[in-house]
Amino acid sequence: MRCFLSIAALIILCNFSCTRKTSEVSSPISGEIDIFCDEALRSIVEQEEQIFERNYPHANVNIHYFSENELYDGFLNDSLDIIITTRSLDSSALQFLDQQKNLHPKTYPFAISAIAVISSFESFDSVLVYEDLLDAFRNKGRISNRKFVIENKSSGIARTLSELVNQEGLPQNFYALNSIDSLVILVSKNKDYIGFIDWSRVSDSDDQDAQNLLKKNRLVGISRPIDSIQSGFVRPYQYNLQDRKYPLTRTLKLISRSGRSDLGLGFASFITSEIGQRILLKAGFLPLYQTDRWIEIKPSGDIQVIN
Repeated sequence: MRCFLSIAALIILCNFSCTRKTSEVSSPISGEIDIFCDEALRSIVEQEEQIFERNYPHANVNIHYFSENELYDGFLNDSLDIIITTRSLDSSALQFLDQQKNLHPKTYPFAISAIAVISSFESFDSVLVYEDLLDAFRNKGRISNRKFVIENKSSGIARTLSELVNQEGLPQNFYALNSIDSLVILVSKNKDYIGFIDWSRVSDSDDQDAQNLLKKNRLVGISRPIDSIQSGFVRPYQYNLQDRKYPLTRTLKLISRSGRSDLGLGFASFITSEIGQRILLKAGFLPLYQTDRWIEIKPSGDIQVIN
């Protein structure tokens, strides 16, 4: 299997593997556990962690952030028991874990997110045709002269974009930077650059960092694939994540291989519960388990929410 781990990350992950003991004695609402998360999802997962620990004061969830490739490799190679990612375990990974490790991981999907596309306010690219975008990934077509920027070449965004054009790795017109701040500045100052970021970076309209990012760059609208029902040019707002109207959606999921009723299971239950799902809704994601709201309309015309 391919190994994308840097030496530094490998040392860290191996250290957790060698000292892994906290989850042995935890329960769904108490104890201590290490969970490993895609670094692009930090903002929303930190919110879930804070509210979970506030509700359960005897629970200590330690979240560690790595790139998607590091998470995937660590999960398969016994370093990590619980990961939060947008990548599913494919058939070869499941077969490897079943036959070589006798493990049967459980997956808990909890929200729909997306890859957001941004451009400079000076750029002509306020909207893009989906097929033009894919052609440009292949260095051909109407916008083949554009340069594309992502935050990390080992990220889930890099994998998703490569899979869209059925090729190994990103083409030469892609650039990977070391931080979201560097990406935002580069795109804002260069009208020929198009950036790809996780939707969580700008999804929460009350978040100051999201507001600052959108002051420097605009959110680009993307058309649906030509063989789909068209909805014009759509952006990854909640109402466009519904029914996957936006073409670059991703599912957030927690994957556990522990097989125990531990704090990891408790955290997975929390983020799929009403409270956890409302946190996601407030942050601009599409929760997968939305609760019903019952409204009573009285003859007097008064409206009251009863549940």
